[in-house]
Amino acid sequence: MAFWPILISGRLEHGRLELDRGRLAALLRGAPDSEVSITIEKLSATRSIQQNAYYWGVLLATIAAETGQPAADLHEFCKAKFNGRPVVVLDRAGTIAGEQWIAGSTTQLNRIEFGEYMDQIQAWAGAELGIVIPDPDPAWRDPAWREAEVARGHV
Repeated sequence: MAFWPILISGRLEHGRLELDRGRLAALLRGAPDSEVSITIEKLSATRSIQQNAYYWGVLLATIAAETGQPAADLHEFCKAKFNGRPVVVLDRAGTIAGEQWIAGSTTQLNRIEFGEYMDQIQAWAGAELGIVIPDPDPAWRDPAWREAEVARGHV
């Protein structure tokens, strides 16, 4: 059965989309007939493909499996909890007319910021939900590794 959203990376070469069609077919296998939306986004120098795969495929998927909450809902919850910001509306006199905490977008977080965002979610899942989520790679927390990534221009 498919878990929504389905994310798969690909590459655009000479106007032709290249992707792992076998993997996509496997992800869609068993999904009920339904309307879907397809979005193709250009990847930027923000979070890495590996980070995105870990975020959706391990971090959120593990929490979803343990709690029964859809990964897309967990994504919105985590954006608000760990990457949110307040929005204040003032009336004409400058008095606060309303205040709301909203979810911040994760799309512009660089690799280190996104890693720290995932650290917070992983710690919260362990402390509040009792869910142990494995690290993607033991070296990714190492400050020397982060410094090397910065030096190579990967963040």
